[in-house]
Amino acid sequence: MLAIRELRTYFGSHERPIRAVDGISLTVAKGQLVALVGESGCGKSVTALSLCRLLPEPPAFFAGGSIEFDGKDVLTMKGAELRRLRGGGIAYVFQEPGASLNPVLRVGPQVREAVELHQPGTDATAEVERLLSDVGIHDPARTASAYPHELSGGMQQRAMIAMALACRPKLLVADEPTTALDVTIEAQIIDLLVDLQKKYAMGVLLITHNLGIVARAAEIVHVMYAGRIVESGSVEEILTAPSHPYTRGLLDAVPAVHGDRTVRPIDGNVPHPASFPSGCRFHPRCPRADAVCRSEMPELSSRYAARSAACHFPLVD
Repeated sequence: MLAIRELRTYFGSHERPIRAVDGISLTVAKGQLVALVGESGCGKSVTALSLCRLLPEPPAFFAGGSIEFDGKDVLTMKGAELRRLRGGGIAYVFQEPGASLNPVLRVGPQVREAVELHQPGTDATAEVERLLSDVGIHDPARTASAYPHELSGGMQQRAMIAMALACRPKLLVADEPTTALDVTIEAQIIDLLVDLQKKYAMGVLLITHNLGIVARAAEIVHVMYAGRIVESGSVEEILTAPSHPYTRGLLDAVPAVHGDRTVRPIDGNVPHPASFPSGCRFHPRCPRADAVCRSEMPELSSRYAARSAACHFPLVD
């Protein structure tokens, strides 16, 4: 359904580009939940916004690659075709719903607008209440008449999910959907997304830095670092036996619920996309780095059965 191939989304000038997304490839099939994982600044959200060309052009520009949705090239779409894609084909649930909802409009009219745009001829009032009920809101009529500030963070996010479903999308992009929610509500929202994915037979691209969420919901995971995917595979393979040192570092930075395992943070920071280091972009932070890592960019290799990793010295061979 979605096929991204060697996508390059840059900012600034062609002469001195800021390479936020620098040659990534991934696919999402119908009914599949795929996770894109990495630290803040790795390019995950830019990847998500690129799918519907929601980034202002300029300063953003596409320097290469393709985005195919249902067999059509998104990068060549214009006007009405692009508007139909936004919401009708691909819908979004963003982080911090309180910042995404209009604070001066009641929740019902905000969901209703999406219904009227993408489902003309539908009884909009009844559809709004059905959608709010579908996302686990027990009193949809009352919630529809409330302002966003009158709802909890979890209720706000449920309203955002209802708004996305109003468009009847084939692909739902959930970009850090549990940011600022407590762990109990976080689990409820993730379970809700999984249930709705199955009910509506949607594909879901889940963008997160939370590996607990990935373990709970995803089938396939892509680990992203400094604008590139450094490891891909099934969730079970990646979380139990990672090949890339960066993936291992992400796992080691997660606190253990049981046992006395020491949390080990990754030293340093994600490099700025205007000044990536030569060779492997992770080498300044990698305990296994050698001279070849500082001079040669490793390619994403599929030597590891159904998984792949971009590393000169993988942990699992």
